[in-house]
Amino acid sequence: MIRKRAEVHPDWLIGLLTGIMVASILVVLGIQWYATTQKPENSFGELVTKIQELKDGESTFMSYTLPDGSLLVSFSAGEDFNTKRTASEDLFTEESCTASVQIPESCGDAPCLCFCDGSYKYGYENACIEEGKCHSFITEKDLSFADTDCDAGVYREGPDNGIFTLFLKREGNTINFCSTKDCPPKEEETKSEESLVAVTENSGEIFD
Repeated sequence: MIRKRAEVHPDWLIGLLTGIMVASILVVLGIQWYATTQKPENSFGELVTKIQELKDGESTFMSYTLPDGSLLVSFSAGEDFNTKRTASEDLFTEESCTASVQIPESCGDAPCLCFCDGSYKYGYENACIEEGKCHSFITEKDLSFADTDCDAGVYREGPDNGIFTLFLKREGNTINFCSTKDCPPKEEETKSEESLVAVTENSGEIFD
């Protein structure tokens, strides 16, 4: 008895391939959504927790997720973030934070840290007003933020690869944000010591 070979219907095959393509697209979109939305929000939450747990003199670090086009910025005393420097003035400094960012109402007058989506739609000035997630440290109103990359406070734009290492150290009521393990850098301390040596040598006195 001769058996007939099973026939594959083109419509069934097309439907199978279409289903696979749709599933693949949904997986890719899900990964993109997690990478650009959920993962940065989780990273921001982890940062807030680390700050709250830091005791005076303690240091920590973390891999911080901040997509290109996003912004991590601090506010204090209910005021907008403003470096009050022009682009030409910024050329003569080692910092790169010439910016003005409006404070969202949710911050109030407490020390506040925000993760905002500036992208290319709003620009950074309105980034935290339009698309921002903030945390107000209302239980520590004396808290302040310092950033080795910006003298006006914390100001970090998302890098191209969307991730960087962030070092933190608490000194009194100040939370230092740094790009290196030497946090905060000891440059100022070294300069002070050098100045003291120069003064004592010029006066003919050497102190131990």
